Amino acid sequence: MKKLQTLLGTLFFLLCTACALAGYHTVDQQATIGTLRRVDKQGYLYEIQYKADYQLDKILAAEPLTAEALQSVVQKVLLPQSNFRYKALPCSFACTAMTAVNPENYPLLGHNYDLSKDERACMVVHTTAPGKYASVGIADMGWVGMTKDAFVSSLEGQEAVLYSPFLVMSGVNEKGFSIATLMVPGYSNPVDNGMQKIFSGLIPRYMLDNARSVQDALEKFEKLDVKMAFGDKNVSFHWLINDAYGDSAVVEYVNNQFMAMPKAFTAKHQTTANYWVTPAVEAPGENGFARVKTLEKYFKKTKYPTEQQCLDWLQSVNPEKDKENAKMVAARNLSTFWTAIYNLELRTLMVCVKEDYLNRYGLFIRQR
Repeated sequence: MKKLQTLLGTLFFLLCTACALAGYHTVDQQATIGTLRRVDKQGYLYEIQYKADYQLDKILAAEPLTAEALQSVVQKVLLPQSNFRYKALPCSFACTAMTAVNPENYPLLGHNYDLSKDERACMVVHTTAPGKYASVGIADMGWVGMTKDAFVSSLEGQEAVLYSPFLVMSGVNEKGFSIATLMVPGYSNPVDNGMQKIFSGLIPRYMLDNARSVQDALEKFEKLDVKMAFGDKNVSFHWLINDAYGDSAVVEYVNNQFMAMPKAFTAKHQTTANYWVTPAVEAPGENGFARVKTLEKYFKKTKYPTEQQCLDWLQSVNPEKDKENAKMVAARNLSTFWTAIYNLELRTLMVCVKEDYLNRYGLFIRQR
């Protein structure tokens, strides 16, 4: 009887939520919220089919150059009648990423998204925006304060779903182009280079929507004025990109000057972590050298790893196993939020959350 009452209460809440949100959401936005599903048993990983047009070009034209400005612009463009405001959960970063080629000669991208332990949720976002490439990516919903189960327990949580395309940190699109975001510390780039301004947090969304290859992405990167400020934190990002042709590169901006470090011509892989690849930059607090060295040892033994091997390798370099920075890891309470393996030939994603490597979830790019 008690279980029945709980179920009826949940259904009543969802019905009330749907009625409340239907008042000012478009039909496509309501349909998007309706596709929300929980993927893992613990409630940290969700999936959404984004059916509405998130109007990236219009949002970029408004030049939201901080996380706070992005939220305001998204609300103004997509949700003009909404009164909800979201506050990002505090966190520290320590990520690792790598490209590889599997035994079938399919290019892969692996990404450990590491940050402070908390109860934030993440979202697998499938997009098919008009005039853009379809993609699948993983959004850190902590940037809008979403914790596990928050999407089904409040009106704010239901609406937060609509912010998910702009919070994607890694992904792959229908052309087989992929990207992973990693933090690099202590370097700002206030110089205005006269190009199209874009907030660094929107780079994954912009590239997944528009880039068909690494070369195409590099040409687009070169035409951007990337603003690195993330809220009130003076942190920067760099990106590991690769494509279905097996090409890859690390992209950075130094004094807002575009820098690209392609992999060696004969190499089958590339690795990076939380340090500047550009030789001219010396920044305090860099870390990840030991993690990358460990990955390089694996590649010396196995040139063509399977997706399972890539997952195992990334599991072995999560922050809690990082002896190089043990004190920093403990002080910041770091752990791996998700480990993702993207297959660029099949356009698939395999993901584990909260270091639960026994439970792996496989997802495909949504077809147009």
